[in-house]
Amino acid sequence: IPMDANFRAKYIAAYKQEPGISADSAYDGLKILVKGIQAGKRGNELSSYLRDGFKYKGYLGTYDFDVSGDIVGGNWVIDQLKK
Repeated sequence: IPMDANFRAKYIAAYKQEPGISADSAYDGLKILVKGIQAGKRGNELSSYLRDGFKYKGYLGTYDFDVSGDIVGGNWVIDQLKK
């Protein structure tokens, strides 16, 4: 997927350099995480929150997670980083 032109322009305006190849998807991923945390979710609650009808419109499109935690139409997964 090509980088969103609006994201690229905002990035260059803020940082005075070209964004990296995955900057827009990293930004979207962080915003998704922040939305869950702002909703008061932590740990397994955060995973459940994202799997239970959560949708997020980001620079690369609308993110929707299936019951396994995979992004519908994508190759990301929700995974526990630390036990």
